[in-house]
Amino acid sequence: MKRTGCATGNIVTEDSVFMLESMGLRTGIDLDKLMEVREIVASGLPGGPLCSAVAQAKAPIGFVPASALAQQE
Repeated sequence: MKRTGCATGNIVTEDSVFMLESMGLRTGIDLDKLMEVREIVASGLPGGPLCSAVAQAKAPIGFVPASALAQQE
């Protein structure tokens, strides 16, 4: 089995925010800004494992977070 360096049982913040917003729950967290912070952290930890499915796959085309939908109402 290939080891990624990611601890089993932990959940990545940006993945959590994406999941909750996808479910229609407003987190109040700007996912795009959170991804920018992730890049800052990555630059400070060269070669370190950052285990985010959202960062690897990107949000689906047309994804609108629940927070943005609430602002339109």
